[in-house]
Amino acid sequence: MKNNGQSGARSGDHTHASVRRSDVQAWVTDRTTALKPSTLGTVYTILANIFRTAVQDGLLAKTPCERIELPRETRAEAVPFGPSAVNALAEAVGERNRALILTAATTGMRQAELFGLTRDRIDFMRRTVKVDRQLVAVDKDGAPLFGPPKTDASVRTIPLPQVALDAISAHIASYGVAADGLLFTTGSGTPWRRNNFHRQVWTPALKTVQLPPKATFHGLRHTYASLLIHAGESPRAIQGWLGHKSITETFDTYGHMWPSDHESTRAAIDAAFDPHRVDESLTQTASEEAS
Repeated sequence: MKNNGQSGARSGDHTHASVRRSDVQAWVTDRTTALKPSTLGTVYTILANIFRTAVQDGLLAKTPCERIELPRETRAEAVPFGPSAVNALAEAVGERNRALILTAATTGMRQAELFGLTRDRIDFMRRTVKVDRQLVAVDKDGAPLFGPPKTDASVRTIPLPQVALDAISAHIASYGVAADGLLFTTGSGTPWRRNNFHRQVWTPALKTVQLPPKATFHGLRHTYASLLIHAGESPRAIQGWLGHKSITETFDTYGHMWPSDHESTRAAIDAAFDPHRVDESLTQTASEEAS
């Protein structure tokens, strides 16, 4: 884009005032060949905020970042592990990490939430686990640095099934976890870093049980969701246990897992239109209208 010679704040070869909506759209379209949709979305948000600030400061009359079509990010279909695969992984990761795998698959907690889970968040009397923070980093001395969960909706209390309680209890008994100590750590007792866990534990375990190398730890969260869906748990409950910010997110991620029974659907509609069936509510309404 050429400089048009106008004075004022500049964006590349353009002044801010000379940038049109079509220029922004052309730039977005061009960048789709070089950037992933999620990355481009982040960059565009920064650009849009710059123009929005310019408008608020009175430097521009309006922003050109309006009605811009961004590329849609294709969501990979969630693929869960079966219970047998989970059990195999729990054995393959070694005794110290066994409870971590089982807790992930039976609570749906995210990896960072599990890495930041301390013993005092487990309520053994009520059989629940409280999720109110996650591990965000490890400082130079190896101490954990905590931050809030992914979203406000991610703050939640999850019911603990017996399989998780048994695994966690055995883990605490074996490794002497302090009351406020991290539940799942490395062999030296330091917090797990995601990359280290993936390289040292997860990847070797996948090879041992002969699972695809691209299978992710997040698949354990999908396992939890799929088991709840097939058990008939309500979508709203599943949204809450997973910490999704909206029911739309739950359906977008796991909608394909809800069973679809064609025969029961046909039977329900046929029954409603059965000429020999008397719908009392409709008959009553018709009678009332006639009178």
